[in-house]
Amino acid sequence: MDKVNSVSSENTKSKEKKSSKTGNDNQEQYRVVITKEANECLEEIATKVNRGFEGGEVNRSDVAVYVFQNLSKLLSDSDLKAIRARHFDEKKVLGSILRSENELPEEIRRALREYYGVSEKDKKRTLRVTSELSTDQSGDNSSAA
Repeated sequence: MDKVNSVSSENTKSKEKKSSKTGNDNQEQYRVVITKEANECLEEIATKVNRGFEGGEVNRSDVAVYVFQNLSKLLSDSDLKAIRARHFDEKKVLGSILRSENELPEEIRRALREYYGVSEKDKKRTLRVTSELSTDQSGDNSSAA
């Protein structure tokens, strides 16, 4: 029983030492949700850093903090564009366009009309006058009788 207690107290102490070494005990902390693949990458990097490193120990959180703090220096415009492309949402774009006071861009109008099978000619086509419709129908009826 004493052995278990001493082990748990050692684990607690090492955690306390670690947080005081990194200086994270006075900083606000936030959580980020990552994918399984991203977690595996962090684990791989932490393993590489720890291999042959006898002066301490690095965990996934340490690697993530380092990456985040230094990432802005490394991101290029093409990286930003790639991130945006990966998370592009057509519905959000359309909602944004609809909320704006500008008219719909011509390309979008054309695409909508094409999607619904309505051409610009159909929009401009005038309907026949009611008298023409009634004349056509009576003509059809008289020929049928």
